[in-house]
Amino acid sequence: MSSRHLSADEHVRRLKKWTRNSDQLNLSGDTVEGIDTDFIVMKLNEGKEQIQAAIANLHTDYFVEWVAQAAVASTRLQSIPARALNSNRIIKVEYSSDGSEDRYIPLNLKSVTELAYSEGPPANYAIVGSNILVEPVPTEVGYFRFLLQVRDPNLDVRRGIVESISQSGGYLDTITLVDDSYNNAVNQAALANAEWVTAVNYKGDIILDEIAVASYNDSSRTLTMQTDAVAYNNELITGTFYLVIGDRASTHSQMPVETQKYYVEWAKTRIMYFDSNKDAVASLPFLKTIRNSILESLGEQGDMQQIPQYGSLTGNWG
Repeated sequence: MSSRHLSADEHVRRLKKWTRNSDQLNLSGDTVEGIDTDFIVMKLNEGKEQIQAAIANLHTDYFVEWVAQAAVASTRLQSIPARALNSNRIIKVEYSSDGSEDRYIPLNLKSVTELAYSEGPPANYAIVGSNILVEPVPTEVGYFRFLLQVRDPNLDVRRGIVESISQSGGYLDTITLVDDSYNNAVNQAALANAEWVTAVNYKGDIILDEIAVASYNDSSRTLTMQTDAVAYNNELITGTFYLVIGDRASTHSQMPVETQKYYVEWAKTRIMYFDSNKDAVASLPFLKTIRNSILESLGEQGDMQQIPQYGSLTGNWG
């Protein structure tokens, strides 16, 4: 088994070959995609989400990170970060009036009935769906910090290499991409419909995420950002960086490398189903075997009574 995750680009190339969906030349000499790249990427992400959920059910200490976000003033319900695997998986919540590391104060977990309305720096919270109900209610913008299990970034293929950037008032204004082999019809269409992009390096390390896109000019290969949405970051021109689609995405998974075999096999099986391939059904027991092998290799720690199940371990299969 590889000691590292392959890129989404390499997975797509291999899956097209394995399922006999390689790109072809039509009678006019134009390249025609054998099966939609975005469809393959979607199936890779499906499999990755399934195996992460299975691991997280057994290991409450896996995928844990601190995630900070601004508080909304004069609002009792504050949203839980979208990166959370599950709102019930919050380990700790802290609050700081200015975001300074030494100013964060732990909040006490309470039931909803224990929280009465008052105003001031939050001291208590209760989980309500995908939000936390806080008390007291902050009267000014501060910062919450959540310790929780986070989702692995979505996979995507490289859509282009950053050539130049511009700024306006300290905010990122435009990103222009190199006109090279990434400038193809598939990537052009994806960028034209993109609401968010993420900048990554060759290894898939995230350099800048949550880049909100207003528009894309396919002639100049230039993306224009939403006004005052992303702080300027000149690191984007200090090396070779790629854009991928998604508010927090990458070319490489950050999960244990053992999981790669599962989400690739998941995608392969889904593609065979899509193609009405008779071998698809035969691959289902193998998929389940891979999942069980991964869970066994990572051990069987975790308190299943204490941590609620996150969905189905294998989706629609086994």
